Amino acid sequence: MLLRMKIISDLQQQKIQDYQKTESNYTKQAPVIANDLINILFMFMIIILIISFAKSQWVIANYFLTSQQIYQKSSYCYNYYTEYFCEATSYTTANFITCQQPQRSFITLNQSFKGIRQYSTYSFNSGYFISFDLYFGGKWVNDEVVFEVGSFQNKFSYTSPDIYPITQGFCDSLQTDVKTVNFTIPSYQSGQMKFSLSTKNAGSVSINMIITSRKSSIICYPSCSACIGPEQNQCLSCFYGVPANNKCPQCPNNLYYEKNSGCKINCKFENSKFSNGFCQAFDYYSLILFDYYIGEVSMLKWQQLYDPLHISTYPQYTYTGSNNYAYGIFRYNSGIGRYINEITASSSTSTYGYGLRIQLQLFDNLQLGTGIRFMINNTYYSSIYKDSQGIQTHRISIGSQSQYSFNSYMMTTLDLYMFVDMLQYPFYFSAIGNLTGSSGWGLMSLQFTKGLCPRNCQMCDVPYQCKKCYSGYFVNKDGNCIYSCSSFTQKVVGDYCQEYEDEIPYSKYLIKDFYDLANDQDQYPEYKLLSQEGVNFLKGEYIHYSTYNSIRIFGGQYVWSQAVFQRIHQISNKPHHRITISFRIVFGPNFPSDSRFIYTVDDNAPISNSRQGSSPFFIKNTFVHTQDELTVKWECYGVNNEPINAYCGFYNYFIVVHYCQPYCLQCTDQDTCLEWEQYDQVQIQLSQTECQSEQYYDKFELKCKSCPSSCLTCQSSYYCLTCKPTFILTKLGCVCQTNQYDEANQCMNCPQQCEQCLNSSFCVNCSFQKYRTLMNGQCVCLDGYYSIPTNPQCQRCHYFCKTCSGYSQCIECQNINNIEKVDSTCKCKAGTAYQDSLKTCAACHQTCLTCFKISISGCLTCNSVQKRVLRGLKCECQPGYYELNNICEDCPNLEDNQLSQLLVIVTKNQSKIIANPNVETINYSFMKNVKMVIIHQMICVIIANFNVQYIA
Repeated sequence: MLLRMKIISDLQQQKIQDYQKTESNYTKQAPVIANDLINILFMFMIIILIISFAKSQWVIANYFLTSQQIYQKSSYCYNYYTEYFCEATSYTTANFITCQQPQRSFITLNQSFKGIRQYSTYSFNSGYFISFDLYFGGKWVNDEVVFEVGSFQNKFSYTSPDIYPITQGFCDSLQTDVKTVNFTIPSYQSGQMKFSLSTKNAGSVSINMIITSRKSSIICYPSCSACIGPEQNQCLSCFYGVPANNKCPQCPNNLYYEKNSGCKINCKFENSKFSNGFCQAFDYYSLILFDYYIGEVSMLKWQQLYDPLHISTYPQYTYTGSNNYAYGIFRYNSGIGRYINEITASSSTSTYGYGLRIQLQLFDNLQLGTGIRFMINNTYYSSIYKDSQGIQTHRISIGSQSQYSFNSYMMTTLDLYMFVDMLQYPFYFSAIGNLTGSSGWGLMSLQFTKGLCPRNCQMCDVPYQCKKCYSGYFVNKDGNCIYSCSSFTQKVVGDYCQEYEDEIPYSKYLIKDFYDLANDQDQYPEYKLLSQEGVNFLKGEYIHYSTYNSIRIFGGQYVWSQAVFQRIHQISNKPHHRITISFRIVFGPNFPSDSRFIYTVDDNAPISNSRQGSSPFFIKNTFVHTQDELTVKWECYGVNNEPINAYCGFYNYFIVVHYCQPYCLQCTDQDTCLEWEQYDQVQIQLSQTECQSEQYYDKFELKCKSCPSSCLTCQSSYYCLTCKPTFILTKLGCVCQTNQYDEANQCMNCPQQCEQCLNSSFCVNCSFQKYRTLMNGQCVCLDGYYSIPTNPQCQRCHYFCKTCSGYSQCIECQNINNIEKVDSTCKCKAGTAYQDSLKTCAACHQTCLTCFKISISGCLTCNSVQKRVLRGLKCECQPGYYELNNICEDCPNLEDNQLSQLLVIVTKNQSKIIANPNVETINYSFMKNVKMVIIHQMICVIIANFNVQYIA
């Protein structure tokens, strides 16, 4: 057997080499004759199919009549009353018998009911293996039970014995004989599955345990696009690179291997855990998801963040095709925000940071130097931006990206994610653009998860690794929480669910068999009958299996009572030190106390087991083993054994091989190597002790790898233990403070005008309190402000300046009526002054030529043509002029004899008019005229006197 397996192994290796040579020759020799090329390709495909078929596994395709239930009669068979089996020519449920011991029903054919059919239509591919049990009763003489599907038929001929061998255990006291029928479907068939009875006698037959098995496609190693087996060294071609010694290369250091896909810039969000060389599925838990349905109602919970310079008139949400919507379109510096109050400390105690998954829709390509930033509580956390190389990210990853055209837009869908370390309290999330031109974007969904802590985990202290799960869950080897730890290959160790192959390092399953209902036609022939006594194999001479609790078992009722079987396993020539074998023994209910189930492993002493109670007996033993061949024998022993109630069987047959360390040729256990293979110790390391302080050990790649650049010591590529100087330790690694950036593994302060930055010349967040706004990676002063080197806060321009380089050094004037720019100064035109209440340059008071305000007391110069001079801040009439209806009038020069009768005394502080007592009374009208003249003269004298004193 060992020689035969070695020949097969060598043949497979030769086939791999032939395949690679064929590819090489095909590449080098272009002018190959067409017929030869076709023959080569044909032979190659045949080889691949043969190898793949040999290495694939058998799985259940369908199963029927496997449950023990009581059927019900009905006029319509499309129900579970008879498991969807109908009479052959009607929709009435199929005929059945019901037993009291055991309590169950059997679909039965007889002279009155000669046919049944399955209600539904099924497809059977070529190579499907069909198996079912037939329980015969009554008289049969070369009569047939016919199975039919499509155009295929299988006929089983039977002649009943004089006395049926089974007198109890089938259905009450009915006598029966049981046979297992199995066959292979030779070609594709489709249709209703049918059974019919071809008999002239009074025979009946009950049908049970219809199992359809198929051979599954071979599952290659995740880096192999074609292979001859599931192992890493069985690759024919790769998703990335070409095989070397039948192994596919790993991705370069800056890329990640997506299983069955190839090298990617980042892992997808749902596969964000990178370990063992691949992006691994991560069972994340979603805390909240906004918004599955985007519409007017959901939009009420969001705030549109407007760009004051470009107030948007676009709809609040936009259809993006394929029944998808997005909030937007947002352009320029507009965006969207939402207060997140669904997350509290009480509901999020099991998080390890938070995971944010953001799905964006870009409308047309981003312009160079533009992007979108994501903020929490108005603090920058991450961004995407466009540079000469395309879309770049900062502190956020692109899980996937796709493009399509829709409504004249070039649409780009981005699935982004990041992990943030922040306190567990409500916060404000916002996404704000910094775009130019016609570019726009929309928010499709926003999801918050428990960060790097998996679903159903109560406590995490390491990324992606649960420390303690919630009650009823257990931590598995991947660090996730699984609901139960009840598989036959598992056991509970504290909070951990341990697989058999994980009990000892460097271990791997050699075989798993008899753990479901599938008929494995590759494994089955390997169990060889060595000898037998008494009565065995009632179900058929070569039928060595039965069913027990919906599992196919080796032996069992009606099969194995007194016989010895053997199986020889081939173990790869990889050095190992032990094997662990386990299975569960089934004994018949009347298995004698002096009978035994005996098994032997290689030349070790036989191990004998007797029936103990009614439950299956669990066997698990570890043996020292170093050979390439493993022989196991099983014997059901006892002279009083019989196959109906005193039988043996086993299931859940597993073997684990415990290998030596890599590059160890001989060992006594997983830690002690007696002989080492020569290997490159520069390229290969075997433990953490061989690594430097700033490295961690990758046991998958067998090498020491550098910690993240900011870490001083670390445990993995995403878990830092201590940080380099200037960095601070968080759950997400060693990072700089928010107002710093990483340059040459050192945190440097951002330029003073930036609140946050990518580097010394690219800002990502600006302070509005400093009157700055973000534009093309720079924190520029807002319109109306200018920058000075000594102060990061922008200074206010003169209010006439829209933009300026200094207080009164205007670059552009405000949009104000009657304003003009002279050199670098913006000012109101001559004859106008700025009126703040009207925000305009209004005309000066009519008495002013120029002014600083439009009131009468706001003059700067006067118009000499108007006979006015500036006195203080007013334009008043010149000497010899007086104000009359806002016009400067000449003072009067009036002589009247009647006035000689008046004495006018003018002093600086007073004026008196004294009438000559000798003058006769003056009539009233005359006196009125005299009064006006006197007043005019007095005004002129006062003005003249005032002017003289003012000039003096």
